[in-house]
Amino acid sequence: MFEAKIQEYKDDLIKDLLGCVAINSVRGAAGPEAPFGPGPREALEYTLNLAESMGFRTCNLDNMIGYAEYGEGSEMIGILGHLDVVPLGGGWDHAPLGELCGDRIYGRGTLDDKGPMIGALYGLRAIKESGVSLKRRIRLIFGTNEENGDEDVDRYKETEELPVMGFTPDADYPVIFSEKGLACFRIECPLDSGVLAAADAGEAVNQVPALAKAKLRFADGTEKQLESRGKSAHASTPWEGENAIAKLMKQLADYQLPEDLMAFVDFFNTCAGSQTDGHDLGIGRDEGKFGAVTVNAGLLKGDERHIAVSFDCRYPYGMDFKEDFQKVEEKAASFGLHAKLERLEQPLYVPEESVLVRTLQRIYQEQTQTEAEPIAIGGGTYAKTMENIVAFGPIFPGQDNVIHQKNEYISIPNLLKNTRIMAQAMYELANA
Repeated sequence: MFEAKIQEYKDDLIKDLLGCVAINSVRGAAGPEAPFGPGPREALEYTLNLAESMGFRTCNLDNMIGYAEYGEGSEMIGILGHLDVVPLGGGWDHAPLGELCGDRIYGRGTLDDKGPMIGALYGLRAIKESGVSLKRRIRLIFGTNEENGDEDVDRYKETEELPVMGFTPDADYPVIFSEKGLACFRIECPLDSGVLAAADAGEAVNQVPALAKAKLRFADGTEKQLESRGKSAHASTPWEGENAIAKLMKQLADYQLPEDLMAFVDFFNTCAGSQTDGHDLGIGRDEGKFGAVTVNAGLLKGDERHIAVSFDCRYPYGMDFKEDFQKVEEKAASFGLHAKLERLEQPLYVPEESVLVRTLQRIYQEQTQTEAEPIAIGGGTYAKTMENIVAFGPIFPGQDNVIHQKNEYISIPNLLKNTRIMAQAMYELANA
């Protein structure tokens, strides 16, 4: 229905996406009128200015979150996405802040989530310029803190209208009826031997770390530098990566270490290691259609006095994580370590027979000419932050999932296809 107009916008869409990706919107130190740092603020201003140039009503809420809106009516549907990104990381073969190469646009955020949200903006432009009638308003909500705690959505909900339904283009197709819950916990140990001079790995707990380092300093004055390399991946699919922390812990086990540090190393190698299912931590569970537990050791920090590893755990609907976490605490205690639950978000479940899920499933099938059933995923999205919101796209079945990895990219054909699907979804939900 909107394909011709979206094709007409192709060059502008690419240009404006590259402009957004060029902004390094990793969370930084808070400053005047920049609660999440200058990068997220700049990305929000850039996108809202772009929306204004298309003739949409816009609102900026304290440089934390904003929106662009079109249409009239007492009800509103929402499309939630984010403009902040995880750290760029190293090892890129293309410019991490945007490079057009062939039919691919490379750069951090091209897939997660700047590409889909700039695409959604052009999808809304196609709806506006097509002159179709709408029963509900359509609001694109642009957050800047999705990768670090959703404080932006908390600010939105303080004063703003909530959508009656909608989606976030920040996961997979066809349509996601359930998202696993998120638990972040830390295993830590005080040290007093002084043998560990430093240990460091990971940039974010929701990434599989690709590099881990440690420095040992022995009583005879000798020092040993250790380094391990792995492969980055998103913490919701940790089996797609190679965890550098797990490799480093195996190296450490080969040394004569003091009792306190060895207890930490033994715990990791015995209860975590390179496993991703949580079984040896005591939290392995499989809830059928809602999926199974996944665990990722994402961050390692250590010095002469302390060492800690932080885990990202995705757990399925139907599991009481607080109850099961007691097993982690008991296992840690048996090694003389302390386990602390730092963050807990409940799973999402929207029934497959709901109007929202059925409508998005039908649109996906019609637009792609494929049969597809709703799915459950491990990734956590903005869908958890508001009622009657589900994740919908942008990754197609069989597509490379390079979210949070080096050489993140979106192909131009997939960018256009996403934009077309989102435009149709916005139109139909606004008239449902």
